[in-house]
Amino acid sequence: MIISMFSWKRFYCEKSIFVDQTNRKSTLNHIKNTYLPQSYPRCNVGPVRSGRAIEGVMLAVLTFLSISLLGQDLSSLERIQQLSDSAWALEASQPRKAIEMYDRAIDLSSLSNQDLEKGKNMRYKALLYKEILSLDTALHWMEKADSVLTLCSDSVQIAKVKFSLATIHQFKGNAGAAARFYSQSLHVFTDLRDTLSVSKCASNLGVLYYELSMYDQAERYDSIAVSLARLSEQNESLCSSLINWGIAQAALGKSESAVEKYREALVLAIDLGDQRLVSYAHTNLADYFANQGQYEQAILNSAEALEIARATENEIEEAFFLHQLGYFYEKSNRSGGLQMMEEALALNRKLGLRADRLPLLKHLSQVYADRSDYKSAYIHAQELMELKDSIGSESTMQLVNDLRVQYEAAEKEKENEQLKHSRVLDAIQFEEGQTRMVLIIAVLVLLLALSMFGVWSYRSKLKSKTIIAEQERQLNEQRIEELRNKQTIQSLDDMLQGQQEERQRIANDLHDGLGGLLSTIQLHFGRIQEELDSMKRLDAHSAAFNLLDEACKEVRKIAHDMMPSSLEKLGLFSATTDLLTQLQAGSKIEVIPQQFGDAVNLQAGKATMIYRIIQEVIANVVKHANAKQIIVQFNWHPDSLHIVIEDDGQGFDFERVKKGLGLKSIDSRVKYMGGNWEIESSVDHGTAINLTFPYQNIQE
Repeated sequence: MIISMFSWKRFYCEKSIFVDQTNRKSTLNHIKNTYLPQSYPRCNVGPVRSGRAIEGVMLAVLTFLSISLLGQDLSSLERIQQLSDSAWALEASQPRKAIEMYDRAIDLSSLSNQDLEKGKNMRYKALLYKEILSLDTALHWMEKADSVLTLCSDSVQIAKVKFSLATIHQFKGNAGAAARFYSQSLHVFTDLRDTLSVSKCASNLGVLYYELSMYDQAERYDSIAVSLARLSEQNESLCSSLINWGIAQAALGKSESAVEKYREALVLAIDLGDQRLVSYAHTNLADYFANQGQYEQAILNSAEALEIARATENEIEEAFFLHQLGYFYEKSNRSGGLQMMEEALALNRKLGLRADRLPLLKHLSQVYADRSDYKSAYIHAQELMELKDSIGSESTMQLVNDLRVQYEAAEKEKENEQLKHSRVLDAIQFEEGQTRMVLIIAVLVLLLALSMFGVWSYRSKLKSKTIIAEQERQLNEQRIEELRNKQTIQSLDDMLQGQQEERQRIANDLHDGLGGLLSTIQLHFGRIQEELDSMKRLDAHSAAFNLLDEACKEVRKIAHDMMPSSLEKLGLFSATTDLLTQLQAGSKIEVIPQQFGDAVNLQAGKATMIYRIIQEVIANVVKHANAKQIIVQFNWHPDSLHIVIEDDGQGFDFERVKKGLGLKSIDSRVKYMGGNWEIESSVDHGTAINLTFPYQNIQE
């Protein structure tokens, strides 16, 4: 028996799955007849021919315009079908946009209670997800479509959705589930006398058995698929089924019969103009000739297949054909074979085709060993072993047994009705096994869930404790900060109170002590002057008299500045007005005091602090602003005192001088009284200072 050197390439082009051909006849009479080879469980088939893409875009535009212009006159069913047609037309060029339009069709179907259309569009959406190889999402939507369509009791749609579920499971490697759904769809298609669909089911079952190395069963189903495809006169299906049948026969050692199938398939593929099927026929012919030792003929066929893969920009097939052609070059002692195989390995890694890398690594290791490059041979052999370990195949035998039991029972049912009782018993036993398996899985899942819950609970408690500890730490830090602020405020309060009391004492001492003494001295000098009228020629006493008079004035000024009497007697605004009047008398600056609202009695200490702030600001204006006018405005609001001090001076850049001009002192005093302030100033545009003090902090 001849074993194919490239039996692994069934994942690419040896065995082909007929992916559901939906035969959708819509309001625009379009037919969707999608064919995908089994060889792409993880990657796209390749680029779509530009003609179909352009046709699809034009069709989508025309359909969209028809919906927009005629939408008001269309029934819900017609609008759903047009949305579905537009989505189908966009599948090749804009799959994401197509999915959005399927969603709109599904939503409209739900609103108009069109359950059959809803299920069909769910199925179309799932098929599109499968084409872009989002297999989990495809399975999710196909199961939803199955639930909806089963309730509609439409046999054709039920058969199609079961078939589609089978193909998705087959792509995902779930052979048992795939076989179950193929069996369900096969029975319905048989009852419907749908020969072509039965042929597709048989062909895909052949793929399943081939992948499980059950070549006799694979050949049996492939032969059925070919016979039914001939009856239905579908040459594309016939071509793929012939290739599949030939591969199964080659695995059984029937090489001469297999090559007849490949050659017939090649003629059909060329007539169809299907380049993919042409390349499949060529590569299997190449494999046949290589097994016969006719490497020159094998190289010709393999080169044809590689050229087609590159022309269609199909990197998956290109990687395989490079491997095949390079290996044949090495076998025929041609140069360049190793380079092709290394190029195939690089492309394989780029595409992530792990399972398909195994024979390539094996062949590379052999080629390097033949060239005495044992280091490279060892590296590739080591990678091969690691890759085998990571992929694993423990569940294969179990799947084989399950499939054998299930399908032998199904075949016995067709062959002999008298074995019905036995089939029922087998089915019951199978169901009991499944029930036991489900119970075991349920227990394991429950244990896993309990374990996960325990871990989650422990982590939650640990996280809660961590959060509580962090909150307590932050709360302690906040308390410490509050104590520090209270101590700072108390210290500032004590300092300001001490300053105020000291100012009061000095003012009283100046007024009562030194002021009285100077007044007494002045009286004595007055008597002396009366006695010395005759001595006017002695003018020295006049100078002393003048100096003494200046001293008295200075003492009164100092006492007034330290504790203005008008502040205690008449209030803050009157004291501020006196301050501005004195300023105007001694300078050319125009001052304008203004007051609005009813004045409020303030605490003596707080009124003095506000007075000092105003005094500090006006002193800064006189010293630095070069102003011609100062406006001080008191606004007695219901809940706060707002003071505006504005000048028309030269202004300043606050960011540059914010640490000077006594601003730090002003800031500390304002904050001490629970107020806030802001400065608005810019160069050559004057300055405005806004002070706000809540009554609750300054009122008596």
